[in-house]
Order: sequence, then C-alpha cells, then structure tokens
Amino acid sequence: MKPTARSVMLSAVLLVMALVWPQGDFWAALIGVTAAAFIMDAVLGFSTPRPQARRRVQPVLPVRRRCRVGVELRNEAGRSLRLDLRDELPESFRGPAEEKNVSLAPKQALAWEYTAQPNRRGECRFGRLRCLVSSPLGLWQIRRALAEPETVRVYPDYKAIAEYLDLLADQRSRQSGLRRTQRRGEGLEFLQLRDFRDGDSIRQVDWKATAKRRSLISREYTEERDQHIVFLLDTGGRMRTKDGVLSHFDHALNALLLLAYVALRQGDTISVQTFGPSQRWIGGLRGTTAINHLLNEVYDLHSQAGAGDYVDAVQALLSRQRKRALVVLITNLHASDEDLVPAVQLLRARHVVLVASLRESALGEMANEPPDTFEQALGVAGAHRYIAARQALAARLTTSAQLVADCTPDQLPTQLVNGYWSLKRAGVL
Repeated sequence: MKPTARSVMLSAVLLVMALVWPQGDFWAALIGVTAAAFIMDAVLGFSTPRPQARRRVQPVLPVRRRCRVGVELRNEAGRSLRLDLRDELPESFRGPAEEKNVSLAPKQALAWEYTAQPNRRGECRFGRLRCLVSSPLGLWQIRRALAEPETVRVYPDYKAIAEYLDLLADQRSRQSGLRRTQRRGEGLEFLQLRDFRDGDSIRQVDWKATAKRRSLISREYTEERDQHIVFLLDTGGRMRTKDGVLSHFDHALNALLLLAYVALRQGDTISVQTFGPSQRWIGGLRGTTAINHLLNEVYDLHSQAGAGDYVDAVQALLSRQRKRALVVLITNLHASDEDLVPAVQLLRARHVVLVASLRESALGEMANEPPDTFEQALGVAGAHRYIAARQALAARLTTSAQLVADCTPDQLPTQLVNGYWSLKRAGVL
C-alpha cells in the first residue's frame, strides 16, 4: 500500500493551514477526522475484491519476432476501480515491463493487448501482473498481484523458414538465390515411361519401348528418396559472433532448420549432432512433421565459450552413422583450424561432405573500406590477410569435401539448399 498524490496534497494543505491559523482544539478535531478517513479508506481498499485477470500468450514464440500478449480483466467488486497495471516481461524480452491505466465499472470486463519481442531462444517466464488498486476515496493505492506466472518457449525463427519455403515454391526463388536445378525427366530413380516431349534428352529414350510402340518413349526419373542427411553443428565460442541482431549460431540454426525441412519433404532422413561445449545427438527424423520434434530438441541450444574438437566430433559421428550419408558441417573457419582437414578426410572415406563456414560481414566491409589513416590502413591489410588465410584453408578443404561454402550468415540458407540440390542431382549419395 502506498499513499496517492491526493493524500499527500491533502496532508500538505492541512499542515500549511495549521501553521497559518493555529487553533488547537479545531485542528485536533480536524486531524482526528482526517486520520479516521485515511484509516477507513485503507480498510475499504483492502476489503475490496481483487480484479480477476488472465494473460493470453502463445506457448511457443519465434525469436526476434513481435508477438501479441493479451490480458483479460474483470471487476468483481461492487464499485468502480481505478487500476495501474504493470506486466512483468521475461528478462530476454525487449523493453521495460508494459504498463496500463484503466477504469473498470462494477462487473465490467476489459481486454488489454500489447506487443513484445523475445530476443533469446529457450524458456522464458512471465511474472505476475502487478496492479495498484485505488481505494474508494483515492487516498491509497493497494498493491495486488494478479494472474499467474507463465512459461513460454522461444523457438528459432520458424516464420523465416516458412518464408524461405514460399520462395522455393514460386518464381521469387530466383530473386533470393534459391534454385532447384531439376530438369524434366532427369534424376536417379526410375519413375515411369511416357511419350517423348520437346526438351527431353536423347539419353532418356527407351529404345526397346520405342521399337515396340513405334514412337519415341522416354524414361522419367526422380530424385532418390530415403537418403540420410546428418548435420554436424559447431557450438563453440566463435559461433557467438554477432552479425546483425543474431549470432552466427542462430543464423546457422535457422539455416539448418530450413534445409532439414526441405530434405524431410523430399523423403530423406535427418539427424543432428552438435559438438563443442554443448553436445547433443538427435537421430532418425523422418516426415515433414518431424520438424516439430527437431524444434523441440534445439530451441534451448546455445553456443558457449570454448572450442570444439573436429576430429573427436567426426569419430563420434562415424560410430553413430555407418550408412552412407550427406554430412553438413557448419562452423566458423579460422586459419588455425588445421585439424579440420584431417577430420573432413575421415568423413570423406564413408560419407559425402558439405562444409559451410560463416564469414563475418564486418570483415568484408573492413577490407573494402578505403583507409584515411595509417591505423585504418593496418586494419584493412589485416582484414585482407585474414581473408586470404581463410580462403587458403577453404581451398585445401575442397580436396576432401564435395562442396565448401564460405559465406556470410544471410547467404547461408541459400548456400545450404543449393548445395543439397546440387549433390542430390549429381547422384553422389
């Protein structure tokens, strides 16, 4: 309970008048009446039934996306209520706690809605709805805690995944760089025989069926299904690098989920192994609905300080995954990563390997910035030297991996999807 501005002003007026017009008996009686009013107002305020409140928020939210939070209020008291509301947001949500001043007539219900943005994946907890209820005379504000604490899950940005999938499905995919290089009638698994069409390759002609039908007949193929895609994801400290509002790890996780859904939709099986400070194994996911299981498994996964051992990670993967698979290794290359080359060579002995390395966007900007001072020139020279060392390591990796993608975080989703389709169409699996 705390006094209101009205009670403070009333007390100040009485004090000034008592000093200006000192009449002992009169002021004693007036102060007694005022004190009784303060006490009675406080008692009535505490005895007033507290408002009913319920928070409405989705149990699963995408990170870095604005979400709606609703609060439903109802006045069960027999008098009008003036409320100062303050909702306790989780620590990882942007901005201070949301506040609202409302007046409710007896038995009146009110819906209050605001927007918030979660900035970190994992479990987040809303606190109680803090409320200050004005007493009948407006001399006090009574503190009330309404609604119950509520825990929500903040997932990777699955809405961005849906947007990418829309791009894959229509002509806008060419604008984003996503492409599916399938030509009609070509592929790896036989699908059916059909009449020859313009644009078919002569290699598709089934000469036996053509001789029997006395008209050109083509074989139609489709991509092989039921292949295995394994993601090897680095959770070390270098993946904590920020690029925009997201870390490299968050960018990598979003790209992983996109390619996982694309592969699941193609009938392939998905597994994920993380290495470094945070180690997990998620294996044998099939069907498009398995993406929900994958989201539940990785939503609270974060990169941590420390570095992962590439060779140990590969040996652990080889012990788990014996069937030939496409292994997608996502990391942040450094020129000192000499153990990555032998690790990829170990993988290549049994699996198809795609190495994707995240490159800092700021590094390219620094290298292309015209220097004005000697210190800036040293910075530009250092950036070029660092980029050259990374490129040399990537060139060495190309002798062991089928594909190596060294790209900025915003390019990673398209690079992974295009690499997947390229290897799928090449038949190397």
